[in-house]
Amino acid sequence: MKTKAFTDLELEGTYPNNIVEQQAFTKQFKFLQEQGKSRKDVTKMISRYYDQEDSPFFDKLLDTVYGK
Repeated sequence: MKTKAFTDLELEGTYPNNIVEQQAFTKQFKFLQEQGKSRKDVTKMISRYYDQEDSPFFDKLLDTVYGK
């Protein structure tokens, strides 16, 4: 859990940047995509629960599911 998912992100004090969270959220985002949710839908949904400073982590995960 201490292994960073993205070494290029410095997210001290924000959402955990680790492989466990990367895998969990990637699976959830893929499921939502399969259910017809757009990237915009997902971004809007998570923005209610996470701070803007967490966006770089989630953006990288969303890139892997939805593309850039």
